[in-house]
Amino acid sequence: MINITIYSNGFLIEGHANSAKYGNDLVCASISSISQGIINCFPNKNIKTLDIKNGYINFDLYKVSKKDKIILETFYVLIDSIYKDHQKYISLVIRKENK
Repeated sequence: MINITIYSNGFLIEGHANSAKYGNDLVCASISSISQGIINCFPNKNIKTLDIKNGYINFDLYKVSKKDKIILETFYVLIDSIYKDHQKYISLVIRKENK
């Protein structure tokens, strides 16, 4: 199962969906692609934490501007759309506070 926690200034993703055999897991691929795409939207100077390993992404920002907030809200909408169709493989928690 993929455990996703979304904060006001970033997100934490842990685990694997295991919805198909390794290399064919579209749930994992979708979450990974969305996460990487969103991370690439931010300038490095504002990234407080960026730790990416197999089955793990820890990301947060120092400050969240109005533009950053929109990007993070887009992340939530994209993740939520996958979550709604694949709740068996994803745990999603939304936290209002910063990490």
